[in-house]
Amino acid sequence: MRLRDRRAVLAAIVMTAAYASALLALGNIILGHSLPILPFFLQALLAVNGLLLLWRLFMRFFFVTRYYGVWEGFRSIPRALISNLIAIMASYRALWQYVRHYRAGRLTWSKTAHKFPDL
Repeated sequence: MRLRDRRAVLAAIVMTAAYASALLALGNIILGHSLPILPFFLQALLAVNGLLLLWRLFMRFFFVTRYYGVWEGFRSIPRALISNLIAIMASYRALWQYVRHYRAGRLTWSKTAHKFPDL
């Protein structure tokens, strides 16, 4: 298995850790607990990452709005979160299928059955 084949699984692990830490931070804020004081370089890194996230969401909103209208532009923002969750679930499913088939000694390619309508 090449490194490019493992990229999705590694990205899923990183996204899972990011979403888990964001949920834990949000839970601490809601419960009234204080967040830990971070060093300046980590604060700056989080600020830059937050700005880049906002930029990416704005670009998604802008281009979807340009082609499909304002309503679809607003709907594209939560779809970014949903697409990440789907990517995480698909990566973990693929990893567990690989491990299960590898242990059984039969690595097979699971193909999707396509049905095309008659012309």
